[in-house]
Amino acid sequence: MLDKKNGVDTMVLLHGSNRFFYSNIATSYGAVILNEKQKYFVTDSRYASYARQNAGEFEIIILNQGEDIFKVIAQTCIGLQSQVVGYEQNTILKSSFDKLAAGLQCKLVPVGSYLEQDMAIKHDYMIANMQQAQNIAEKSLDKVRGLIKPNISEKEIATQLAYEMSSLGASGPSFDIIVAFGENSAYPHHSPTDKKLKKTDIILVDMGAKYNGFCSDMTRTFCIGDIPQELQNVHALVLQAQEHALSKIKEGLRCNFVDGLSREYLKANGYADKFVHSLGHGIGVAVHEFPRLSINSEDILKANMVVTVEPGVYINGLGGVRIEDMVLVEKDGLYNFANYSKALYL
Repeated sequence: MLDKKNGVDTMVLLHGSNRFFYSNIATSYGAVILNEKQKYFVTDSRYASYARQNAGEFEIIILNQGEDIFKVIAQTCIGLQSQVVGYEQNTILKSSFDKLAAGLQCKLVPVGSYLEQDMAIKHDYMIANMQQAQNIAEKSLDKVRGLIKPNISEKEIATQLAYEMSSLGASGPSFDIIVAFGENSAYPHHSPTDKKLKKTDIILVDMGAKYNGFCSDMTRTFCIGDIPQELQNVHALVLQAQEHALSKIKEGLRCNFVDGLSREYLKANGYADKFVHSLGHGIGVAVHEFPRLSINSEDILKANMVVTVEPGVYINGLGGVRIEDMVLVEKDGLYNFANYSKALYL
């Protein structure tokens, strides 16, 4: 829980994702104070009842109206006799840091990198929530499949997917849903438009649900009619590239090696310059977390990390193919959360 390697005896967490990961209390405002003696969750009166109901092992501190949260944090740390306080240098505003530093009578140490790595290791209940988020996403896509016919728009499909996920118990999508038809699928982060589906279009859907604060992420690329032969070939190639990576992933591998498993496969088949993003990323409370499965990453995969594996090929003016699964890294392999068809034809 604490970055003891750097002598940290107390951590102060202000960022919402960090607060939720360590406390399982979701509020738009507050702070978590972690110490071996005690754990505190600080928030205001809007969340008083909710925080107390979900306190668990945390002592809840409710701010009085107009009370300065940084003064309360400082007073609490002084009461804990904190000597070295860790702070989130990657996410804290300078103004917040200045207020924090002004009140604390101790050393401040950045713990952003420690938090990233600690939060990358998922506990059993987190894994269970992520599996449920994945199940909801798959059921939602199943429900919407019947609507995917000529003349429906990208926006209509995206809107219906969001509705179905909420109906099935998700708090909402875990990110802005991507639905791309035809040549629009060549843009990896395409935003749905009013473009109408043609029978000869390839269809890319990138979606995820958020359940009990945890995310899922899945991409499928398919069609309902005859698409260009090159895209048919690319779909088979991307699927093979993903399967190659999935067959090798396990604890102890460097992330750049894992990225290379798919990248080199696509390169050998003539699409080196068409795979324009990293192979994947960590996922949990946020849809993009540590580690990054990229060509430049020296980070090592550890058991109970959850990452995505999503090779893609994008050809401007024609279309793109991405196939993505969310997987749990294990000692001798992986567990794939996804159980949804990767077939080209819907």
